[in-house]
Amino acid sequence: MAKRNETQEELRRRNEELEKELKDSLLREEKIKEEMQRLWRRLMVAEEAEERLCSQLGELEADAVGEARHYHGRIVELTQRLSQAQQLLTAIRLLNEPGVFCFGIINQSNSLFADEIRNMKCNRSESSANKWV
Repeated sequence: MAKRNETQEELRRRNEELEKELKDSLLREEKIKEEMQRLWRRLMVAEEAEERLCSQLGELEADAVGEARHYHGRIVELTQRLSQAQQLLTAIRLLNEPGVFCFGIINQSNSLFADEIRNMKCNRSESSANKWV
């Protein structure tokens, strides 16, 4: 009987240990579930934020492309104007050289400044040089 009581006592202790381990395991499982739910919520917030950021980035990229096109057009326009201004300066220098006639220089009808050059009058001075009046 004593041996039987010892066996029952061991079984009771072992049962209590197992119940305690089960309880601890269930608590750990519950904590892990809660942590997973928090992580899931954080993941959803992060994904929504990522979607918003991607959308904003797309809008910014579209704006940047539009601005780049605008600036490129402006650069092309200014480059053309600079080229035409350089052509005008070259024409003026040539017209101020002795022995050059005005009508031989002005042959660029596509220049912005061609009309201005045509409107200038050329006179011969005593030294046979062209002068602007």
